[in-house]
Amino acid sequence: MDKNPISLTVKCPICNHSLMDYSKLIRGKPSIKLYVKSRENVGILYLCSVYGCYDKHSDIEMVEGDIVELLCPVCKNNLKSKSVCNICGAPIFVLNLEAGGKLHACSRVDCRKHKVVFEDIYNDLTRYYVVNDYRSR
Repeated sequence: MDKNPISLTVKCPICNHSLMDYSKLIRGKPSIKLYVKSRENVGILYLCSVYGCYDKHSDIEMVEGDIVELLCPVCKNNLKSKSVCNICGAPIFVLNLEAGGKLHACSRVDCRKHKVVFEDIYNDLTRYYVVNDYRSR
């Protein structure tokens, strides 16, 4: 992993509210805060915002292999998309990148399938590079 990783800044694709939690750091970066439903439990899930990092913290138990529902903590809408994971078949959830593009990730606990998608490749990728200041690298 990069020595000075850049965290992805994400927002809800439905209400456009930031999902970043600057008070709960994971690997020294703000975490992504979501509501999570797992079996009969509902709680808060904090995901590492560094692309390629799979660290997470939750106040409820999530069993490896279970499929969870992920919801925006502001509008409470389910973030599930129509897509399914090509590795395990679970629903994919989607978050918007503040800098342009979308983060797609699997909703099965401990499946590592995720990707960043740029719909308007030139504009989204240009905005992403400008926001993350790639000129100084």
